[in-house]
Amino acid sequence: MRGKRVGIAVLVVGLVVIIAALVLKFSVVEGMKQWPDDVDTTRYYEGTLNTMLNAEALATMDLMNIFLHDVPVDISRHYTTEETDGNKAIVREIIVVSGPDEETILSTDKYYAIHRKNLEAVSDFSDEYDVPHREGLAFQFPIGGGKKDYVRWVGDLQDTSDVFYKGEEEHGGLNTYVFESVVEPAEIVDPNVLAVLPSELPFMLLSMLAQTLDLPAEKQAALDAILPTLPDPVPLKYVYEYEAKYWVEPTTGMNIDVQRHEVRSVALEAGGQLIPLVAVFDIEYEATEASIEEAVEDAQEIKDALTLWGSTIPYVLIVVGLMLVGLGLVILRR
Repeated sequence: MRGKRVGIAVLVVGLVVIIAALVLKFSVVEGMKQWPDDVDTTRYYEGTLNTMLNAEALATMDLMNIFLHDVPVDISRHYTTEETDGNKAIVREIIVVSGPDEETILSTDKYYAIHRKNLEAVSDFSDEYDVPHREGLAFQFPIGGGKKDYVRWVGDLQDTSDVFYKGEEEHGGLNTYVFESVVEPAEIVDPNVLAVLPSELPFMLLSMLAQTLDLPAEKQAALDAILPTLPDPVPLKYVYEYEAKYWVEPTTGMNIDVQRHEVRSVALEAGGQLIPLVAVFDIEYEATEASIEEAVEDAQEIKDALTLWGSTIPYVLIVVGLMLVGLGLVILRR
């Protein structure tokens, strides 16, 4: 009788161990495959500010210095998780573009409401943060993403754009998925972007400025043709375009490296069409070597944890559980 009780106990322990392994693999580990609630990460980039409108020179009508050119810049992107609610999270992103003397050239502070698993934008669920409407991927690729195309939000245009899967490539010592995205010039409608750009210029100033722009012949001819038809002051429009390439670690969705070229150009409207004239903000940048190394380390650490808790430990527990079940059955039969 005692042997029967021992056999039942061993059998029950074995079943409990197997159930614990399955819970660990399919519940606990799945819970790890989401945007964490304690993110506090900064990534760094370096590049060149090819062109930027000099607001001070424009205000003083210093037409010879109205544009800055070929300025080396450093860029930081700081991400923090501000709030979570189940599968939803509020993420804050602070971007700072700094010049050679570490002076701040440009800074933005944005909040995103995301689904913590697929990283797509969701409706704002917080009473504390004012998160604007977005669609598609908000700012990063999904955890455990596939070899497929995605849709990504473009803030300047307040619209989505396709991101195309281009294949696999070893980058920074890790196997990565490569994605590319190209946005053709389209009108900027984001009020936050437009707020920092001149909305109009006096006709005389625009006429004087046109003589210093050194435009291509085609654009100069278009400008000469529409100048006589423009009101005073002249309303200004702006267009945005970019090209980007991403190296993404698929298990974690982490951006290992980014190469990006963004251009915002001033445009005039004539006959219902926008005629882009000259860039007022043209920047190219990519991740620094140190930032790539840090991203690789972070991605590898998460991958190792997922492998440990999602495969190694559950499988070991299952084997141990099966052995205990088998031992319990043997004891019961004897």
